[in-house]
Formats: sequence, structure tokens, C-alpha cells
Amino acid sequence: MPIVLGFLAVALMVWDYQNERMVESMGMAWDTGPPVWPYRAVPLFLFSVNAPVYILAAPFFSLLRLETVPARSPVLLPLIVLWWWWIGTRIDFGVLGRRRYRHAKITARALLGVAVALLYVGIRVVFNEMHWWREYFQGFPPLRTILLRGTLPEVLWCLLLAGGALAAAIRLIQERFPPLAEKRAKHPMFAVGATMIAVLYICAVAAFNRAPAVTVDRNSCVIDRLYRLGCVHGTVVDENDRPVDRIEVNLMPAHKTGDARWYGTKNEWTDEHGRYNFNRAEPGEYFLAVNEYGAPDADRPFATAYYPGVEDESRANRVKVKHSFPSNLAPLRLHRLEIVTISVNIVWPDGTRPERSNLSFHNLSYPRQAVIGNVAPQVDDGKGQFTLPNGFEYEAVASVDCDAGKIIESRESKPAQRIKVAGSTTPAEMTFVLPGPPCPLWVSR
Repeated sequence: MPIVLGFLAVALMVWDYQNERMVESMGMAWDTGPPVWPYRAVPLFLFSVNAPVYILAAPFFSLLRLETVPARSPVLLPLIVLWWWWIGTRIDFGVLGRRRYRHAKITARALLGVAVALLYVGIRVVFNEMHWWREYFQGFPPLRTILLRGTLPEVLWCLLLAGGALAAAIRLIQERFPPLAEKRAKHPMFAVGATMIAVLYICAVAAFNRAPAVTVDRNSCVIDRLYRLGCVHGTVVDENDRPVDRIEVNLMPAHKTGDARWYGTKNEWTDEHGRYNFNRAEPGEYFLAVNEYGAPDADRPFATAYYPGVEDESRANRVKVKHSFPSNLAPLRLHRLEIVTISVNIVWPDGTRPERSNLSFHNLSYPRQAVIGNVAPQVDDGKGQFTLPNGFEYEAVASVDCDAGKIIESRESKPAQRIKVAGSTTPAEMTFVLPGPPCPLWVSR
């Protein structure tokens, strides 16, 4: 009975633990939502039938600083085993006692099948974890990886269940049943031994959990040997070889065009040293570019550039991503554009100025970029300035949000004003007239 109840409890816990590990590895999180949702049934049932275990484990979590589900699993698992072992012995000794089996041979064969299946599961888990370690965790010591990933308790539990089923099958075949008094005498010894193993295991996990984590090296990208994925690493600099930070880099599949290329493009942002990494990229040929889809703005006034530093895709080099191999590229050098500042006036038809309004410029050379810098800046008292990179044609629109009771009424100046920012054609000042009479502006409540 302890084995049967313990198996059910731990099977549920392992199921929940594997779900949590998969979610964390994908960078996702469950939407907790109402507790009656199906995917919350497992942890809720676990907590309800193991409430004393969670209460006893709480001090261990705080003392050992175990925050995540995988780190807490090694503490909960042995405690759940002991909890259900204790419940099972109470049932065995207090309710069932000794009993005789009418179909001993059939029961013995079933138990032998269970033992073989459990041994197979344990062996599969060991080989799977070894494979994961070779592919993903070579920066960690093997023992630490096995402990933190919860492999050891699952394998030990499978072996324990297999051993119990095998021993029971042998006794049934031999028709040899130990007296109840002998079982009572051996029970404390097993309990003490299991407790000592659990304590040692928890201490080992705590020691490894405090070890410093492997830091991410921004000077190199990450490949994936398991799925044979490559990667691309490089830097972005200006004409003076100074790194360009916080600018978007596009890795575009060379064999695709139009919307297919748009959806297949990977995007990364450079760090303060101008570095970018496209980790775990599919093998193939790509074009690498800056400002292919995003228009230059006042903060990042750089012209579109394709690797290795040309302005036209037809002259660009293709970046080849190989199976399980990193591609380290030479620095991509950008050309900085001149910027021009234009004064703007936003007024109502009667000449008054709105207290607050927004202004947006759309670079017509970049159809997918709705607004320069993806921000429509606020203009106070209808008077302000807007800085634009030189050499492009823009459409400009001013807008206000009026308070219309239960709704927000948005008004835009029409038609959109088209201007060309290039030398003498650049206007020094622009005026935008909002439609309709002045209105009370909407204020966040």
C-alpha cells in the first residue's frame, strides 16, 4: 500500500514538474487564471493531498533559498515519499493486516510486468538526461545537472517501485508471507534510512543551487547541436568605429521575398558595445541589415546598410548559417545621416492652440514603419520642434484626443502634409490645422 499510494502521488508531482520545466525552457508562463481551470488541477490536487508536506517543506525553501519549481522539486519529492509511506503503513498495519491471494500467480505476473516497465522507464530517463546534459549543460558539472534537474529522485523512485513489485511477486510465487510483527520491526529501519537519504539529497541540492550560474557570453553566439542549428554573431559601428547601441539588426532569409521574408526575419538589438547575437538560427543563407524595415530617426540617424556595409541588397554578401556552427561576422559599418530640425505649429481653425497634441512623421521610403521611432511625440501649447534625418520624403499629421463623454474622439489634420527633407527643399516651419471647433481634451481618469 505505501508503494501504490506513493507512486500515485509522485507520478502527479513528476507530471507537474515536467510541465513547469517545459514552460520555463520555452520562456513562457502559465496564465494562472481561475483555480478550476484544467491545467491547474494537478498542482491543486497535489497540494490538497500533500498539504502537511508543503507546510514542512516551507522552512527548507526559505533556509536553502529555493525559488523555482525545479529547485524545490528535490525537497518535495522525498518528503512526499515519506508522507505516503507513513500513510500506507497505517493502512497496512491498522486496516488490512495479512490477507491471502486467490490468484497468486496472475498477480505475480502482473507485478513482474510492472517491475520491468518501471526499470525501463528509469533507464530511459537516465539516457535522456545524459543526452540533454551533453547537448545543453556542458558548462555545468554532470552531478550538479542531474541533481538540479530532478533526475535522481525520479530514477530512485522507479527503482524503489520496481524492487517492491519484484519482491512481492517472488513472495507470491513462493507463497512466503512474512509475519506482521516482522514487517512492523523493519518499518522504522526503512523509514530512518529513507529520511537520512532525503536529508543528504536536499543538502546536496542546496549546495549546488548556491553555486554561481554560468554567465552569458555576449562575445559569442549559441548553437544547438541537438537540432543542428547554427548562429550569427557580430557588431555594429559607425564611420569612426564607435559601437552603435540599441539599434535593431535584421537577419532576413535570402530565398524569401515580400511578406514571406517579413515573417521569416529575425530581429535583435545591439547592446552597449554594439554586439548582437542570433542564437539557434536555422541553417541557410541570409541577408543581414540595419534599418531595412525600421526608418532612421533623430536618435539613430543611420542609413540602411547591408552586410558587409553596402546600401543595396544586390551588392550585399549572403550570410551562411551552417549546421551546429557559429558564424562570426566582421563589424557592420553604418553611415550617419545629417539631421534637420523643423519648427511646428498646431492650431484650431480659429487660430487658438490646443493645450496638448501629438505629431507623427512617416518616412515614405519605409512602408512598414508607421511612425518615425514608433512614437508620436507630444506637443504642448501647439508649438514645438521635430528633428528628422536628411534625404527622405515624409508625410506628417497632427492629432488630438477630445473628451466626448464615454468615448475618446480622435481628430487628425487632413490631408497629411508631404514634405521633402533635402537641402533647400526642407521647410523651416510647418503649420497643422486641426478639424472642427476646439474641444476639451481627454484626460486619463
